[in-house]
Amino acid sequence: MQVKKSEGGGDATLDGIAKAYVLVEGRRTGHEHLYAYERNEQKVIFRHTDHLDDKVWIPEDFHPRLLNRSDFVVLHHNHPNGSSFSATDLRIFSHFAGIKLIFAHGHDDSSYQAEIRQRGNLDRALDAVQGMASDWYRSNAHPLVACHNDTAWLTTHIMCLILHAADIIDYRFDGNAECRPRYDFAGLLGTAFISASATQLRTTLRSGK
Repeated sequence: MQVKKSEGGGDATLDGIAKAYVLVEGRRTGHEHLYAYERNEQKVIFRHTDHLDDKVWIPEDFHPRLLNRSDFVVLHHNHPNGSSFSATDLRIFSHFAGIKLIFAHGHDDSSYQAEIRQRGNLDRALDAVQGMASDWYRSNAHPLVACHNDTAWLTTHIMCLILHAADIIDYRFDGNAECRPRYDFAGLLGTAFISASATQLRTTLRSGK
């Protein structure tokens, strides 16, 4: 399955500023950084880091600001290892109704974006799809082109592709030059799996189990 990069639902100017900020600060410090803005008001909400290289949390002081469903908050952060969204990243949509779009920017020039489509089904969908992605990786990783940090790259990517196919999120990505062939090959190899998994996921969500 091919998912092409697009402009997304954010503001192009603010997205450019936010991306530059998290990448410059991330590459300088080696830590993850957050940058949040509200699209409708064209206002920056916060910039933040917890000085960790594998996670960053939204500051508690700003939690109330992110709960308004009528807002369109866009959240940018960097991933030093270049991987796609983790389940923890995506669960942000469940906790904060104002957040509509998130970006992850790899230090290797990879880039990912996810816009929420079915907020109410997200947690249950994530619980189901994480196992699907891990099972796929264990069965199919061995023939794929070698690339650093394989498990994080592929399992998170396949998880997001399934969620996209099930219309839980709108997922877009642009892999870096080194791993783009691997992403393309994984997409081709996993197309039938992704489609079947999305169908299974829809059935699970409809059944309420």
